Amino acid sequence: MGGALVDRHGPRFPLTIGPFTAGAGFLLLTCPGVGQGPAGFWTSFFPGLLLLGAGLGLTAAPLSAAVIGAVPQDRVGAASGINSTLARLSAVLAMAVLGPVFLKLFEGSVEEQMSLLNLPANVIEQMRTDLPRLLEAPLPSHLDPEIYAKLSSAKKLAFVDAFRGIAGLAAGLTWLGALMVAFMIRPDPTPRTKDGPPC
Repeated sequence: MGGALVDRHGPRFPLTIGPFTAGAGFLLLTCPGVGQGPAGFWTSFFPGLLLLGAGLGLTAAPLSAAVIGAVPQDRVGAASGINSTLARLSAVLAMAVLGPVFLKLFEGSVEEQMSLLNLPANVIEQMRTDLPRLLEAPLPSHLDPEIYAKLSSAKKLAFVDAFRGIAGLAAGLTWLGALMVAFMIRPDPTPRTKDGPPC
């Protein structure tokens, strides 16, 4: 579908509407709370993932076409290679940057919720030491059952808070990309048809 839009309107339109749609998908992913099992997937995560997939599908082919179409014919191979390399590099960079941001958001949320529980100092210190392990860190077993349940719930809610923060950040960055395309790529002056540009 993205390729058909490029043929008819040039790369500017799909490279604007695609990221905008993906950003809407990311924004919907900020809505789900603590999951209630597989049955809740269709009403919580599926709509956001559907929009995200549709937006990325609209973006991928037009982006490659725009990159390759912007260079002389004898440099198409180099442009294609650079485009592929940057796509993989951006994924690595996203993990390197967003991973620590996620951990900071998680730690901040747990700290905030622990401050409301009046926990002993040694328990707070152990929790802080284990926070980088996220949900895998075991809770102190000697806690009162009620406090244990509250801490377990706090960790789950903190994970949700961090996920929402990252999804919101991704939505903002995706919409920023859509705005950059809208203002930086000129509209195609020659409307195209299935038979190619007019003579």
